[in-house]
Amino acid sequence: MIYLSLGTNLGDKVENLNKAIQLLEEKLSVKLIKSTVLETEPVGFKSNDNFLNQVVSMEDCDYSPEELLDNVKQNLKR
Repeated sequence: MIYLSLGTNLGDKVENLNKAIQLLEEKLSVKLIKSTVLETEPVGFKSNDNFLNQVVSMEDCDYSPEELLDNVKQNLKR
């Protein structure tokens, strides 16, 4: 089982999470299991914008951890 933690504190935060999940599912060809969304205050820096955080998991993934990280970074660039 692989878990990814997602978080956003700018713009349309709900849409940001949904778009990230959609892109992950499309690019990795997996179906993600999603946690509930939690709102949290920033930690380690000051910001007026709270975060929305969500964890997603996938059971079947053919990538090594390094390959998965590279793939996620490449496919979720702004």
